[in-house]
Amino acid sequence: MIFTAKKENGELKINNLKSYQSIIDSLKDNEIIELEIKKESSNRTNKQNGAVHLYCSQLSQALNSEGLDVRMVVSPGVDMMWTPYLVKELLWKATQKTMFGKESTTQLKKVGEINDIYTVINKIIGERTGIYVHFPSIEESY
Repeated sequence: MIFTAKKENGELKINNLKSYQSIIDSLKDNEIIELEIKKESSNRTNKQNGAVHLYCSQLSQALNSEGLDVRMVVSPGVDMMWTPYLVKELLWKATQKTMFGKESTTQLKKVGEINDIYTVINKIIGERTGIYVHFPSIEESY
């Protein structure tokens, strides 16, 4: 059996405890059970980070293959071809900071924020250039 729990107001609250009640009632006095405690992070996972990097690489390749340099997409006067690093810094992190005030991708929540950032970038780049790059799925290698 696996319990999930969270700390609220200094107390440990076990989720769905009633569904385990019959198992708990069947324990004999002094019977020992072992509970493993794992802390789950709410920040983005390593796989999500890999997907962000893969997306930045794929978007830079798509923009370059259409001959759209940095100057043509976001910043007049910067005549450079796209690299995954430039996509991450000029598009991803700029959007992330504007939307959530977060400097690093390590601060992003694993639910919602990455998708929200991607959606905004994909919409803006798509409208400006006609290029739409899907966000990598878990099936794709990072």
